[in-house]
Amino acid sequence: NTDGDRLHARIAQAKVGSSSLSGDVHAHSVLDHPVLDPSQLELQLDLSLLGPQFSGLVDGTLYAEGPLSAPVLDLVAGADQISFDKQSFQNIALAASYDAEQVELTLSDAVWQNQRVSLTGTFDTQTRKLAGVLRTTPVSLAAAEMKLAGSADLELDFQTPLPQITARIHDLSFAQNDLNYHGLSGTASLVPLITDQAQNFLVDVSLNSPLGIDLNVVGDINSKDYYLE
Repeated sequence: NTDGDRLHARIAQAKVGSSSLSGDVHAHSVLDHPVLDPSQLELQLDLSLLGPQFSGLVDGTLYAEGPLSAPVLDLVAGADQISFDKQSFQNIALAASYDAEQVELTLSDAVWQNQRVSLTGTFDTQTRKLAGVLRTTPVSLAAAEMKLAGSADLELDFQTPLPQITARIHDLSFAQNDLNYHGLSGTASLVPLITDQAQNFLVDVSLNSPLGIDLNVVGDINSKDYYLE
């Protein structure tokens, strides 16, 4: 309903397939330059709506206020499991805030393959680049599993359908079967490879340690085939 130039709207649960939206929206100056008063929306997104390579349900709460032309937004979202192409991610817990064309985000303890991953970063909506810090620890210490522990400064470029990722790695430990390395540093890049059949990342990692160890790893994410030099 409206009260002069004020708006008070309650959205009942609107559904599209398995996705839904509900909440309350409040605003003033709606006839001139609309300004959101503190408003809240409850979201459930079925990722399959984004394309056949996506799956999973994401639940979230969006808080919004400020001028409609430049709002301040805060999102808290989570999912038990989501998938993109052949990659699955578990235990998703995301907090993000948008203000002045910048998105600050924190991803806490997500699980991918045998890694528990946390990420903090800033996404610039103008350049479509994300700069952040990633930290990872292994989930299972079983000998046959690839185990990584360390941190990296990341840059993700979203100007292509899949982001190009570059990383500067610090104090990384790597172990699998009889291999065991510590104190590694260097660079890594994940380059998107898009064909008619699939979307994939090619991996190229170059690492060294103060003990004179040099490692080069190449491979691709989908097949999990990695070659160590």
